[in-house]
Amino acid sequence: MIGIGIGGAGILGLVSTLTPLHADSQEASRLDPDWEDEDIPTGAETKKPLSHLPLSALLRSYVVYTLCRFPWLVDAGPALIDWTESTSLPFVSTISNWIFRKTFFDQFVGGETAEECIPVIQGLDKMGLGTIFVYSVEFKEKGKAKSSHNGKSPDASALQQTILDEIVHSVEVGSAASSAHSHEVMVAIKLSGLLKDPHILERASAAIVPRELFSRGPPVPTPPQPHTRANTPHGALSIPLAALPASEQAALRELWQALRRVTLCAKEKGNVRLLIDAEYSFFQPAIDAMYEALAAEFNSLSDKDVNRRGPLVFNTFQAYLRRTPSFLTMSLERARAHGYALGAKLVRGAYVELENKVWKQTAVDSPPTADPKTEAERANEAWGSPVWPSKRHSDECYDACARVLVDEVANDLRAEQKARRSGSSEEEARKFRRTAVVFASHNLQSGLKAIRRMLDQDLVRHEIPVEASVKGQTSKPALHNLLIDENLANRIAFGQLFGMADTVSARLLASFANDGLPSNDSPDPAGRQNGVKVASGTEQVPASCIVYKYLPYGSVELVMPYLIRRATENKSVVGGGAAAKELSAVWTELMRRIGL
Repeated sequence: MIGIGIGGAGILGLVSTLTPLHADSQEASRLDPDWEDEDIPTGAETKKPLSHLPLSALLRSYVVYTLCRFPWLVDAGPALIDWTESTSLPFVSTISNWIFRKTFFDQFVGGETAEECIPVIQGLDKMGLGTIFVYSVEFKEKGKAKSSHNGKSPDASALQQTILDEIVHSVEVGSAASSAHSHEVMVAIKLSGLLKDPHILERASAAIVPRELFSRGPPVPTPPQPHTRANTPHGALSIPLAALPASEQAALRELWQALRRVTLCAKEKGNVRLLIDAEYSFFQPAIDAMYEALAAEFNSLSDKDVNRRGPLVFNTFQAYLRRTPSFLTMSLERARAHGYALGAKLVRGAYVELENKVWKQTAVDSPPTADPKTEAERANEAWGSPVWPSKRHSDECYDACARVLVDEVANDLRAEQKARRSGSSEEEARKFRRTAVVFASHNLQSGLKAIRRMLDQDLVRHEIPVEASVKGQTSKPALHNLLIDENLANRIAFGQLFGMADTVSARLLASFANDGLPSNDSPDPAGRQNGVKVASGTEQVPASCIVYKYLPYGSVELVMPYLIRRATENKSVVGGGAAAKELSAVWTELMRRIGL
């Protein structure tokens, strides 16, 4: 597993805004003093999403979050589930399955089928939220990805064909939901779930890493499978197929064609965009190469749909990986050089424990670098894991990458406006729409900092300029009821997981001129279009382009890896301020319902 967590040219550097800081866990969880009490959700703002939930859902939320406060229970969960499924004791499996479905499954999953999720999508739509829809199948740490259809195929295909068919079906259901409601549905894809042997991605990544590390210039821009269309631009990353056995070359070509099938379906529907989910660092370089090949074809700036709606396909950047700052910079440069729009979903990451475990077991040496200039850099280089050595590092990385992405969108917007002023056609001016981003985070501070950056860059503005005093010490414009630039539609959004961080979603939604109600067919007298108020112009800016919920579906067995990660994630943060606020908000709403 050579080169774990490394991929893309220039990965040894860091964005200049990131200076490694070493902090213990307590310090890493402390709030930034400049943001400690600013714009923290209170009262009606936090109640907005919870007020729509039935009493049973509130009780379930409180029970689930309370259970996650017991680390020993979460840690024992997977083994306990395995025991209940294998024991010969009567009724144990039936009872435990019923309890699991009524708690963790119903809390974090939309349903077993795509159709079962439609009422959930409708409920999110009524709250002014879009949906990121995902068939939740992925690689499991112990064993291969599993399908609800047992992953069997009548031929020798390397793909889980039934899973591929279901992902295409999710695009079709998502498109129908987008057409039926006012808010967009996006569809996420996990590549590891498509392969019968997901470790092919690991071996392909290992083939990419040495070339990307030690070549001075970018590699020849060829995708995993050559396009049939002549003169098609390609992304700069590629998988060196000659380094792999013939069977694995064939498997990667199959995977590439499967991804094109899904993307062509989304392009044909015209109202669904795709997100390629991030996975383990030792899979990620191959996934990045697949994404860049898709982006070169389907996010081309010469495509009028891309100019109008933004990129069709998004890649995911994980801030907890040390390579991410420089890899994001190189991704932006490659997109510019090859004429396609970069769609970026920025997350902190969900595989910290496993990444560190794998690193310790494989003992991979750090790649060669120039002599570090500071003690902090020396300490950072000594840390060989692909992830940052502390939460503070990940937080700094996330916020720095968010600033870079907001600034890129702002630069694109200024270039677009300049082109219009110089007499360029609308079609030519829109070719500067080269970047779109989804800030996926449960960290309210990170979300507010991104919005503050949007305000500083004139991407949003107040209808009536107003200054808000923060604790009588500083004066900053309030982050409430902001008007969105008309050309920003589908270019900046925020996202949280279904069943988690509802107060964060509500606060982010409240930052914009949005009442969270279902949209009307025409703009209202206040200038609202589909729920979100825009600064001017005629194009609609739907509320779905502001805040989404990530909604997985699948059988209980299929979504188990996802649910275990959610439980672990809640266990790790439940002692912090964000989790306490979430529990408090649920409790407050419960008390309001019963009149206390």
